[in-house]
Formats: sequence, C-alpha cells, structure tokens
Amino acid sequence: MASLIKLRRDTAANWTQVNPTLASGEPGLETDTLKIKYGNGSTAWNNLSYAGGSSSVSLPVAGIGSTGALGGVKVDGLTITINNGVITASGGGGSGSGVVNAGTTGALAFYPTVGTVVDDAAGLTWDNVNNVFTVSATTILQQTSEVCNTKTGASGIVTHDFTSGAIWYHSNVSSGFTANFTNIPTTNNRTTVVTLIITQGATAYVPSAIQINGNAQSINWLNSTAPTGNASKTDIISFTLIRVNSGWIATGSLSTYG
Repeated sequence: MASLIKLRRDTAANWTQVNPTLASGEPGLETDTLKIKYGNGSTAWNNLSYAGGSSSVSLPVAGIGSTGALGGVKVDGLTITINNGVITASGGGGSGSGVVNAGTTGALAFYPTVGTVVDDAAGLTWDNVNNVFTVSATTILQQTSEVCNTKTGASGIVTHDFTSGAIWYHSNVSSGFTANFTNIPTTNNRTTVVTLIITQGATAYVPSAIQINGNAQSINWLNSTAPTGNASKTDIISFTLIRVNSGWIATGSLSTYG
C-alpha cells in the first residue's frame, strides 16, 4: 500500500493568528492560497517569506543564441523578440514588428500610428539652458493661443517676466515707465518678440525706456521716431529683441486702434 504524505496545513488567517515557528526545513501550506513557507527553526511564521518569493524580483535576461538573435520574452502569451534594434511580436491572435532607432540626447520621440519606425522628432529638441522647446524645422499649426498677462497701473521700473508670457495688457497707466523684460533667453542668433497693449486714458503714456534682464537698452523705433501714445485709444507696442554677438539690438513700433 502506497504511503500518503501530508504537509502541515491551515488557512492563511489561522497561520497568521497562531504564528508558529516551523522546524528547519518544515513546510507549511496555506490551504486557501496554496502558498508555502519553509521554517528555519527560529523565525515565526509571520516573518517568514513564501517559498519562491523575495523582496525583489530579477527579470530574466534574454540570451544570445547560436544565430546571434536575442531570445524571446513572453508577456501575457505574446513572444517579443528584440534583434539588432528590431522588435517582433507574435502570438495572441496577431503579429508584427517595428524598429527602434537609437535616440538623440535631448530629442523627443514620436510613436506614429502608421508605419513601424519609432524615432526622434526631426528638428524638435529641448533647450536645457533656457528650458524651452527648440524647433528647427517647418511647423504647421492649426490654431494658436497665447497667454495675455494683465497689469494695472505702471510707474518706475515695471517687471515683465517672460516666463509668464510675451504679451501684457496695461490699464490705468498714469505715467511713463521703464519696461524691464526679465528671463529673456540669451542664446546668440535668436529673436524674441514682446508686446505691450495699453488702454490709454485722457493722457497717453508709453514706456520711455526698456531693460532686458535688468540692463538698459537703446530702442530703435520705427521711422526713428519715439511714439508718444494716443489719448483714449488702445496702443499696441511691439519690441523685437535680437540677440547677436552676446549683445542686444532692440527695435520698437506702435500701432493704434479705436
């Protein structure tokens, strides 16, 4: 007659409640979870790890076969094979493949819905110095919307922080003022456009001077004439800040509406 071997067993809740200390090598089975722990003669049940379990999991490394192809890794029934940058998936009712090209530092990756190539976006990178996107290719936009900051009153030196936007709407201006444009990128061979929209009262006021990052700049006004503004109208003043040879060229123009 064959011998019947039974393991020491109980429900997970009962094991936890009793919390026994198993002898060295003695197995304990949870009948409701089918998990097993092995004793070491000194550690109570609740402090033992389940057989095959640990605090960390090591993922398998796909090995190189005799043909040089990387081994496959199964994920939910799919076999994924990576070979020289080409990803191939099979199983689960379908199959396919694609190519992952080596990335470029600071570039963005796009995943097209049609085609097999996952690649960096040509001409689109991240500027770590100025914390801005850099586009060096043709851009197609369907709609754009810019932030318009508001300022009430203006006198003395008025800070216009470029990190909050490039357009400022001024109301109730009661005197001429100096517009200080801060956090303007200082990369050479770049231009930055900033705009002031001023709702004028009975007496018109415009910025009499500008600063870039706290440093005074000369303004090259359109037609070489500094504007004075137009009472009871809306004046829009645009400044183009040109960074070349580590210095600035600032141009300005005023348009009137109303």
